[in-house]
Amino acid sequence: MSTAAETEPLLSWQDSLSELSTLLSSSADNNNKATISTIEKSCHALLTNTNDDTPPQSATDVIRTIYLRSLIKLNKYQAAIDYIINTYEDFDNSNAEELAYSFYRLKKYDDCRKVCYINLTNESDGPLVNYHNKDSDNYVGDLKSRGLKCIYAQTLYRLGETSQADTIYQELLLNDNNNLVMMDVDEQEDLLSNALANKISNYTYKGTSSVANSSGGSEYEKPSTWLEDNEILQQLLTSYGQSNTNNNNSDLLQNYDLAYNLATYLLLSKVERPTSNILIAKSLLEHAEKSALTIFQPSSTEDASTPEEEKVNEEVKRQQQLVAQREANPIQANLALSKLLLGGTTNENDAMRTYLTLVTKFAMAKKTKGGSKAGSAGEGNLMAISSNNLAVLRDGKESVFDVVKRIPTTSSLSVSDDNITSGKGGKDKSYTSSTVPLVGATPQQVRVALYNRAVLYIKMKNVTGCLDTLRVLRSSLHVSYHGDNKVDTKKADPQSPKKSKGKKKKGAAAAGDNVVPTAKPASDAEILAWEARADLLESELYRISESKDKSYEDILNGAIDKLDKALLKDDTTSTGVLEFTKAQLLLHKAMVNNSSSSKDVQPLIDAIDSLPSSIKSCPGVIATLASLHSSLNKESSSEELLSSLGDTIPAKLAMAEYKMDQGQYDEAVELLQGIVDEGSGGIEATALLVKALSYTDPTKAEEYVEELQLAMEGVVGGGSGDFMDGEVLESMDIPRFAKKELSSASSGSSTKVRKMIAATGGKGRSNMG
Repeated sequence: MSTAAETEPLLSWQDSLSELSTLLSSSADNNNKATISTIEKSCHALLTNTNDDTPPQSATDVIRTIYLRSLIKLNKYQAAIDYIINTYEDFDNSNAEELAYSFYRLKKYDDCRKVCYINLTNESDGPLVNYHNKDSDNYVGDLKSRGLKCIYAQTLYRLGETSQADTIYQELLLNDNNNLVMMDVDEQEDLLSNALANKISNYTYKGTSSVANSSGGSEYEKPSTWLEDNEILQQLLTSYGQSNTNNNNSDLLQNYDLAYNLATYLLLSKVERPTSNILIAKSLLEHAEKSALTIFQPSSTEDASTPEEEKVNEEVKRQQQLVAQREANPIQANLALSKLLLGGTTNENDAMRTYLTLVTKFAMAKKTKGGSKAGSAGEGNLMAISSNNLAVLRDGKESVFDVVKRIPTTSSLSVSDDNITSGKGGKDKSYTSSTVPLVGATPQQVRVALYNRAVLYIKMKNVTGCLDTLRVLRSSLHVSYHGDNKVDTKKADPQSPKKSKGKKKKGAAAAGDNVVPTAKPASDAEILAWEARADLLESELYRISESKDKSYEDILNGAIDKLDKALLKDDTTSTGVLEFTKAQLLLHKAMVNNSSSSKDVQPLIDAIDSLPSSIKSCPGVIATLASLHSSLNKESSSEELLSSLGDTIPAKLAMAEYKMDQGQYDEAVELLQGIVDEGSGGIEATALLVKALSYTDPTKAEEYVEELQLAMEGVVGGGSGDFMDGEVLESMDIPRFAKKELSSASSGSSTKVRKMIAATGGKGRSNMG
């Protein structure tokens, strides 16, 4: 007798495919795990069917892709990898996107990069450079490769290879290939958000170059990137680059991550831009904060008809509020940073309250049972940067021994890691309750944290601690990634360095790969610049500690010589950052060598004259040099210098500052009044006019104070029109020589902890559809 199962006819592949199509339709608008699991099993049955009734190759290819994407949605990444490798036996295949994404999600970034490289270049090996060259015979530029390029760019970001990632994002967003389907706004915004996050993660000020203008003065080349002319970003600035003056929902941002990343980029690149851009960043962050906190509207929960339903609704609302606050936390941290950069007692107090709130909140969450959310890399990183910036605020106001505890402790955890905890049991025992681990950190954050720790050790005259910290900093400048198989996350404790065991990774740091954080800058010139800054701190350590082991002058001169040799290569792409760093070292050297009791300013004049031309030609520097010549009664030299300023806005502002320095307030008022009446100069001109009028017409100065306050609030002036205007170079960012006496312990400008860290919580999306 036959059973029902034995007599039931087998479905044909056409019928099976029809059932699969029905399942796909039912799961199109949701990610129901049960449905996806059924799809996976249906695909697997079709792909492993050994009967003669098998689908054609074209149908099999489609089924295979559906199967792999079902595995990915079920988080079965290793299963997807195994299936692809067993099917194709190599990385070059039609499911390369699924293979690369699975490697990416398993944090096997080296393997992911290899898959992307092979399939984008049609090469099995070779250097990972210039794959994106459209003139290359092996360039792949069709629509099919677009998803793979997105994964590739995000992988390079995780590997710390930010320059190459930037090139790929540029190609994705600026591709003029008419065969490509136009991207929708959401896809463009996601790519822009990721591109900005990539730039932020490894930011180093690259300097600016000056060129002669027709009036004999200097213009300044726009420190722009390909991102800065993007229409979406310009529209974002136009719509949200001013403070929120009302509370209607039309002000809500659809993509507050993009606004957050753009604002963070403006804050990090503040040296290159007028102060009005800090106001613009502040406004963007205010709008982003409001949008994040209102992502769940009241309609998100249904009206309750029973006490039980009301209780459920209340719990849902509570959870929604927690999620919204977590979204807003990094925005609030950078809003505090914008206030710090604007300065003023009120702003500093507001920033301190924000950072204290964040640090306290995370500390309490860490102690709460089941508070696993506090252990994510994003929130752990946010606690670290909040603690660092508190150290900046408290430096000089509390014991240096207390301040140093606030500086985050770096480790081999890097931008590619997503967890605080590691090892058996989920706890990293190398951290103690008194340390603030810098986890999920970007290279830029690591460099700043190490720099700040070294500065504090100098103030403590802790030679061993400072030298060990600088050793870790120098080593980290040459490490961008520890490899796919890295499992050690030991703390890079500068006071207890541990040597690595086993084979040394090529190009790794001398301090040991297992403890060196990844902080490699984006270019060789930037590496050299950071090494020079480390040398500057080392020289200051030996000077202040009065150690006889090394000559602080030899260390400083050696660093300057290295920069000079690099500048001889005449590489225009690296000149800016090298000249800017050299200027920092030369000015520091002049300040420490200038005795506080000395009345002789000639050494200071000589120091400024020795600055690189791109720095020396800046209006602020020229005005400072003119003031020094004037103090020696060399009026002809001062006039000659001032005549070289030209007729640009920064030149006029510098001239006004010079006149005020000389007590010529009426002339300064006349000059500044003209700039303000023309609507030029932004808040810088108005602020200087208030200062000048305070000496000549206090009543009128009060009138401009009100206008300045409105500008600071973003209601007038300081709007998005000033964004990315390369003409304005901030004179306040040019190092000035203080006229007050300097103590021996603080005469070097590097002995003050003043480097703040921006939160970089922009979400790098790399999703499989």
